[in-house]
Amino acid sequence: MFLSAAVLLTGATAGTLWVGVGTDDEGDAAAACSVVLAEVGLPKAGTASECGDALEEAIIGRPAGRTAPAGTTEALPAAGPATLEAVVNFYAPKSGTASHPMPEHLRENLANALTYYRSDVYQILSSQVSYASETFSTEPNDIDLDKQDMGDFLVLLAPDEAAFRSSARRSTKRSSGR
Repeated sequence: MFLSAAVLLTGATAGTLWVGVGTDDEGDAAAACSVVLAEVGLPKAGTASECGDALEEAIIGRPAGRTAPAGTTEALPAAGPATLEAVVNFYAPKSGTASHPMPEHLRENLANALTYYRSDVYQILSSQVSYASETFSTEPNDIDLDKQDMGDFLVLLAPDEAAFRSSARRSTKRSSGR
């Protein structure tokens, strides 16, 4: 009896969490995004879309929606990498704690912002050292993030295939000269 009740309760809780992860109310998304903006010293944005644009602009130091330059990853202004670290740390789950849900309104902005950090992301994911420590930092943008956190962040972006496809499409058009 006790075991059945525990299984039922666990199933009900998991179902509630699953439903909660899938919801994406515009107001909740904007509120969560505004917390990140405040954390990096930026003014609150009105809608989730405006907030996504503000985060992307803060991370890349350019207007939102622009395609990352081809070739070698550029060093970006210092505020950009610090904002990227804050965003990843805000949304990526930490061991033993729940992450903040990734609002679908932000996925394309954040996926596009990551394209400006190709080399840094590659170093974090492929290296045997922990870039979370101050001992090692990526080049050229001096990113201090753990491999697990970056991987978890990418998983949070992954449900929106369109975000990655649109980033890839912009890169393909740019490199083919269209």
